[in-house]
Amino acid sequence: MAGPRGTIASMATITARYDRSAARYLRYWAPVLEPTALGLIERVATATAGAVDETPRRVLDVGTGTGVLARAAVDRWPEARVTGLDGSRAMLDVAAGEAERLLGAAARDRLEWRTGLAEGLPFPDRSYDLVVSSFVYQLVPDRAVALREARRVLRPGGRLAYATWLDVDDAFEPQAIFDDLVDDERLDEGLEAEDDRAGDIPSPSAAASQLRRAGFREIRVATATLEHAWTARSYLEFLERYEAVDLFGSLAPTERRAVRDRLATRFAALPVAAFRWRTPVVMAIARRPLV
Repeated sequence: MAGPRGTIASMATITARYDRSAARYLRYWAPVLEPTALGLIERVATATAGAVDETPRRVLDVGTGTGVLARAAVDRWPEARVTGLDGSRAMLDVAAGEAERLLGAAARDRLEWRTGLAEGLPFPDRSYDLVVSSFVYQLVPDRAVALREARRVLRPGGRLAYATWLDVDDAFEPQAIFDDLVDDERLDEGLEAEDDRAGDIPSPSAAASQLRRAGFREIRVATATLEHAWTARSYLEFLERYEAVDLFGSLAPTERRAVRDRLATRFAALPVAAFRWRTPVVMAIARRPLV
């Protein structure tokens, strides 16, 4: 589905969008992704448990967003120093604010926030023991380049772990209702066209192949299910104030109210269960070879 993770444009456009919407992202989208993102950290901890010299001491979170993975890494590995990297300065400000709110001073001292992009990491070779990333590698224009960059900044034997969307048609009925309304009334005419991006992962085997071509080994790829329960009201608010905020903002006030009312009426006719979103994601962990 075009869905709650709908396609967005080039990296420059994406960065600008997140600069504009950082506070809304924290309120409306981060809570949807957070449980799955935290599950990635648990998978890394399981993969490294009991191994000699496997405890990461230098961790990079690529596309940190609100800092969920960076904070989780600080909690999970008390000796680790963690860098949260994002292309959006506004998102980094939100991440720093969340760290201030949720972490103690000692934990915050092990965190730093840097501006930069996945395809050109601003760090020397072999700088990190672990690179993590949550729902970022589908956005980059060239995933192969981004994966090679992750490998470059890892020490030999270091690991990359990421989560992103699996490319499926998961038929979320509330989103289909919204898409049909947009199409029927041509509400998106005149809005900015979308550019190419790497996109969602076609299959677990494709994820493994991409990692192998980027120079990784000991590759583990699994699928998981992201679940989130909206209500008719909360999903309409999500569309209007985050996911489709540009579309709603392009409408005259009377037209905007009419669209909102039509959606509310159609959503009210759906059962509660229709608002439980379940969609598959890819969880990948791989190692940079020792030689």
